[in-house]
Amino acid sequence: MPMHDWTKVRFGTFHSFHVLWISTITNWLNSRALPTGYFAMAEQVIGGPALDVVKL
Repeated sequence: MPMHDWTKVRFGTFHSFHVLWISTITNWLNSRALPTGYFAMAEQVIGGPALDVVKL
């Protein structure tokens, strides 16, 4: 599936893929990859510009 060419897929296909991808990565990080005391969350709202990575 072309990742960033939404014209090649039906409406909603990329959004569905993206939501599942984020959930799968978050679950993997929380179940085995992150050290004790750290956790991943699918979305953080911090106000202002939306960042890809947020340090809490």
